[in-house]
Amino acid sequence: MSEFAPACPKCGQHAAVRELKELVTAQMERRKELMQQPLPPQAPEPSVTASGSGTNASGEQLLVGLVTELLIRAGGEVIRAAVLKPAANWWQTKGEAAMRERRETMTRALSEGVGRHPELYLCANDNLVFVAGGTRTLSARKAFELLFAGDDIGLMSRLNP
Repeated sequence: MSEFAPACPKCGQHAAVRELKELVTAQMERRKELMQQPLPPQAPEPSVTASGSGTNASGEQLLVGLVTELLIRAGGEVIRAAVLKPAANWWQTKGEAAMRERRETMTRALSEGVGRHPELYLCANDNLVFVAGGTRTLSARKAFELLFAGDDIGLMSRLNP
């Protein structure tokens, strides 16, 4: 963390102000740690079973219950075979790799962007990005959009008078 924290142009506070590069670097490290942790076990699928003892049910009611249970189970199997398995296969073969590549590209773009601008600070109270000593601010969201796009000129023209 930097020893010098300028005051936010909006709220005038120093305590919630951090270097943007420092915050992004810390978030990236945290994300790497989370990505290396194993996923929690999934809860087992609920099963459909007939309830009650059936002692007060007529034969017709028992038959309707049995047919309903069979239809529900068959429908579940059809959905698993027609939708869930193909979706899982797509995710394992294509989706996951594409998502990982996109995440790495975005991470690299953001890291390069904040690396080019060590003069940028973020006020966590107001969620604003600014240059130390400047009076102009930009929402963190807009600043990150411009950094991702590599629009350094657009970013700095909005922050410098």
